[in-house]
Amino acid sequence: MSGFGAPPVIPVEFQQYNSYIEDPKWQRKFSIVWASAVALAVVASLPHLWRSLRTGSAYKGLFGISEDFGANYSAVRSSPQQEPLAHRKRNSVLAAVETALSILRWSLPGIELDFGQMLVVAGYLVTVLVCLTMDSQLITNPNRGGFLALAQFPVVFLFATKNSVVSLLLGPGNGYEKLNYVHRWSGRGLFLCAGVHGALWIRNHLQYGLPIIGEQKETSGVAAFGTLCIIVLTSLRPARRYLYQFFYFTHVLGFVAFFITICYHTTYASPWIFPPLAFYGLDLLMRMLRYNIKDATLVPVDGNMTLIHVHDCDGGWQAGQHVRLRVFFNGRLLESHPLTICNAPPQTSATPTRTLTLAARVKGDWTRALNAYATEEQTRLSLGSEKAAPPVEVQVMLDGAYGGARIDLGAYESVLLLAGGSGATFTLGLLDELVGRCARLGR
Repeated sequence: MSGFGAPPVIPVEFQQYNSYIEDPKWQRKFSIVWASAVALAVVASLPHLWRSLRTGSAYKGLFGISEDFGANYSAVRSSPQQEPLAHRKRNSVLAAVETALSILRWSLPGIELDFGQMLVVAGYLVTVLVCLTMDSQLITNPNRGGFLALAQFPVVFLFATKNSVVSLLLGPGNGYEKLNYVHRWSGRGLFLCAGVHGALWIRNHLQYGLPIIGEQKETSGVAAFGTLCIIVLTSLRPARRYLYQFFYFTHVLGFVAFFITICYHTTYASPWIFPPLAFYGLDLLMRMLRYNIKDATLVPVDGNMTLIHVHDCDGGWQAGQHVRLRVFFNGRLLESHPLTICNAPPQTSATPTRTLTLAARVKGDWTRALNAYATEEQTRLSLGSEKAAPPVEVQVMLDGAYGGARIDLGAYESVLLLAGGSGATFTLGLLDELVGRCARLGR
């Protein structure tokens, strides 16, 4: 055949669209875009991370709440040798940049996202839509939606875990609670692409009289999309707020079922499942390192508040951070709830102690049961005694600490703290550290 020259080339307009060749290219393009955006954010945060490393605040609680068996804390004394911050000059250019960027932290009433987060979400959704529709033939071959749904698996899980690689690289103050909105919106982007893929395939099957359920590919696809619908519906804000335990277990079990059914649906899913498993495995490993079981005492202030004093805590957290707490009482071993730490660590606290203080306001069934248990136990222990009601001793499990303030309040001459409701616990921790740092370090 070589004597007859090169084989004929089919003109582009007459070539049949091969989704198994073209659509994976858009998977790679989408992955390059979001990975580049994450890398850019990490590079922009390098100065913040460097300052945190110099001050010792970076990765301070990487291995959880710590106990120093030789701890011996002295009373707070002022340090006149150090120059007060009020006499230091801050870089005017840096201050101007920070002031200009502060508009990105503004938010509208009733909306969970601030302006900066809205820009991130808008950019993400635009990227998804462009990769979904550009040079595609969705009506006749909707595979592009399925391929784009698979490509979003790493994004969904990267920003879902409490010990995210991105959170560690961005530095202190960028915990999972500040990045979780990307998880929610990337999940919605995944659902959008999966919905487009499934709806158009069903349309094509109805148009040509093909059975929707019967073959393994179609049946497993319907099962996978049904599982995804359950995950999305149980992840809505009312379910997360009022039925958190139901939401959590449905979320975990739902994704296990979704991964199994999607692997039966297409062989192209397997490579995209390994990154989520790696992210989740790292999260479990880090959480195992952060777990601590401690002795604690419960003090019911009244019928609306319970103070939890966790003993033998000497470090591993910063002011404004929170822990996920399990209190072993009345068989409630599996319930974990986030509570903000009310005091600063003893190294910077105005009143250093070896106690970590949490405040649980009675709002849901768990906090109500905790307050009732503490009140009943305190009444039982004080029967026949004229002394003040003793605290109730329990054991707790701590997971954390997480979150915290991104900015270093000690770098500013004046600080105004505003809080309302449960936000007072966050403010109390920051105020404790500010007073302690001013008295101890002059900053």
